[in-house]
Amino acid sequence: MTGARVVELAADAVGGTPLLAALEATGNPGVIATLLDLLSPGGTLALVGIGYGSLAVDPARLVEREIALVGCHAFIDELPEAVALLPALEGKIGSRGLVADIDNSFRDTLEQSDSLLAFMLRAEARRERLGLFVDTVYIDLGYEDVAVGTVAADAGTTLFIMSFGAAWELAGGQAEGGRSWAVDALGGGRWTRVRNDISLQGGGPSASGRSDWVDPFIGLRVRGHLSGNWIYSIQGDIGGFGVGSDFAWQAAASVGYRFSLFGREALALVGYRALGTDYESSRLVWDTTMHGPAIGLNVRF
Repeated sequence: MTGARVVELAADAVGGTPLLAALEATGNPGVIATLLDLLSPGGTLALVGIGYGSLAVDPARLVEREIALVGCHAFIDELPEAVALLPALEGKIGSRGLVADIDNSFRDTLEQSDSLLAFMLRAEARRERLGLFVDTVYIDLGYEDVAVGTVAADAGTTLFIMSFGAAWELAGGQAEGGRSWAVDALGGGRWTRVRNDISLQGGGPSASGRSDWVDPFIGLRVRGHLSGNWIYSIQGDIGGFGVGSDFAWQAAASVGYRFSLFGREALALVGYRALGTDYESSRLVWDTTMHGPAIGLNVRF
């Protein structure tokens, strides 16, 4: 490791600050055991080093102190790529004249946030070539030490998005090995509600604003079966057009695997999603791009 500082592994090495997470890169069983002792309840120890010898760990200690022991394997040039895949928020948020610049990776958000909650839910019903869908996103974020001009501020955002619309299959086909494809035209509306709270540090002014709007959108989706139980979906849409926001866009891609869960057909999904919005009113500014990975479970009833 470069830029590291060698310290004695003792409680006073962290200055009395709760040790919530540690990265072990030596692989030495003695170092691992000591770090498990130093971790605060609810902490996480990530094992990166490949060492030697065996490690005796009492499972009861991990359970009682709620310690998470995580194994990690990555080459040095993969780490920036892995961090880049985590959810991020970039752009400007504002309330009643106070506008904060945000350029946060997921790591930045974890370090600055006093709250972090995200939830997504999607439902779609199909009959022959027609599909009807509803897609919801809820995010609650808190930030510390963001910039409002040259002044530091604390900020928070609560975001709720509901997309609703229809999909019409334009074309499709079958191939050998169970592979298939279909192209859908998408159209609908996207209701967005945002609340921003910004407070200048040092006793400065604060502002809160909430606004909601509906954007029309149009788009395309390509979906199908790769082979066997594997499926895929790639979609994109644009909207706003000055009706609600000045402009909005979305892009998403996912792969999934079908299996049986409690006697019903289920689908496990993993993918990546990006959503951009340019909205401004007298009460609120929301000119942002959000992107990050998404995982989900779909059960057919």
